[in-house]
Amino acid sequence: MKKSTVRPKKQTLKVDPGTRRGWETFFDLEQLNSGSVKSIEFSEFRSRHGNRPHTHVDLTIHMEAFRPEEWKPTHKEISCEESPKFQKQFECNENFSRCKGIYSGHCSHLVTSETLCLRVWGRGSQFLKNIINDYPHSDSVLIKNLDSSTGPYHKEYYVYRKMMFPSYAQRMVADKFVSWNLERPYLAAHVRRADFASYAHPDTTPDILIAAKTLINLRERFGMKSIFIATDATNEEKKKLEELVGGVVMFKQNLGHPGENAVVEQWICTTSDLFVGTQVSRFTLSIQEERDLLGIDPRRTWNHFCKDNPGKLCWKSNWYAESFKLPCEKRQKLYAETLDKIKRTDLVDTVGNLLSPLRDEL
Repeated sequence: MKKSTVRPKKQTLKVDPGTRRGWETFFDLEQLNSGSVKSIEFSEFRSRHGNRPHTHVDLTIHMEAFRPEEWKPTHKEISCEESPKFQKQFECNENFSRCKGIYSGHCSHLVTSETLCLRVWGRGSQFLKNIINDYPHSDSVLIKNLDSSTGPYHKEYYVYRKMMFPSYAQRMVADKFVSWNLERPYLAAHVRRADFASYAHPDTTPDILIAAKTLINLRERFGMKSIFIATDATNEEKKKLEELVGGVVMFKQNLGHPGENAVVEQWICTTSDLFVGTQVSRFTLSIQEERDLLGIDPRRTWNHFCKDNPGKLCWKSNWYAESFKLPCEKRQKLYAETLDKIKRTDLVDTVGNLLSPLRDEL
């Protein structure tokens, strides 16, 4: 039986319903569909099922992460009644033979005939196939919270990660912004604030003053001509960064959807001569992975702000470096000229030392 992966509409709870976008807005569909399973938009899935008010799926697998005692992939089935997260997303009859819920964000409601709730840790590929095979009569299967089963990663992670290539339209917006607003060599930084600074990760997230001093030190040490900052900081914090660092550039255009703005900012950071990010940030990690896929020197990439020391960079190498040793040929071919410019800019400081994060004082 031919199988397809259905892509939800890109949507967050803070976005007006009128701003929904298909995934072709964000990703290169040719690359996204280069694997063994093809992708379709949710709208196409609905049309195949008659565009009824409540789209029907045969089986819903709801997953939520938990941390086992041993660091190894595992899963266990639980009653859906035991899952507050499932209860928030679905309303079911007494025997759970019919549940109504939301597919993703504000997407249309759907009805499911069977439900299965799992607590998972690790690679879903190790158990999902067998579980789905236990339901041979289910032609359509909805897997909720699949990201709960994406780590610890496997060597094949690279194969799937390279499929997620930003769309041509978003890359063109980013490339034009770089050519019009930034001069090489330029430093790009992801300065994560909001919940990271207040309660999520305060132990690893520096304040604005530390971040600013770090950027100043990097600019002076390596002769950066421009600094680009991607940040979710408040307007007051952005103003403070601009005052402290001086001459920083930010992407302030509203593209109509926060996802579009995020992809553009990430790609501006991806093609920088030097990047520094925020520890444990998924936004930062996505930039670092793209830079690895382009084959950029890791010393230019896996740098993070330190909590209390603007004179150092906190280094964290790619957990999956072995998988990323072979850069993506398509990316390298498309950005050969940019990569050549980056390589020609040797990161040599005023005393002739190459960048060596963490081990060297800035």
